[in-house]
Amino acid sequence: EVTTLSLQVDCSEHRLASAGELLPYVTELKLSDSKIPTVRDLGISWSMLQVLWMCRCGLTDVEGINAIPLLEELYVSFNHVKDLSPLTSLDKLQVLDAEGNSVETWEDLDSLQFFPALKQLTLSGNPVCR
Repeated sequence: EVTTLSLQVDCSEHRLASAGELLPYVTELKLSDSKIPTVRDLGISWSMLQVLWMCRCGLTDVEGINAIPLLEELYVSFNHVKDLSPLTSLDKLQVLDAEGNSVETWEDLDSLQFFPALKQLTLSGNPVCR
């Protein structure tokens, strides 16, 4: 059974949800340098994922991340994400790398107080850090 998957995909051409249905035991998914504007493009079939890389994907929105409840590590650096509040449903999240995104104010970070397991946070390169 496949537990780690690495690929580049353009979500305007291919459905990632189908891959999740075919590979239900994937715990690590590397999608960096893909074209994925929103986490919703992943679908709801990745429920076993623990580690997700979506760096440099053109990502603007993390809505729908609650479909990945076991997520422990999320790497979304160098995208265009402004709002991290949808991540509050991730009780197990320990690592969040959101370097080089579009988080603008400290108020945008208020939701981070609701991450009981968070141990490592990277926000450098966001407007809020200037």
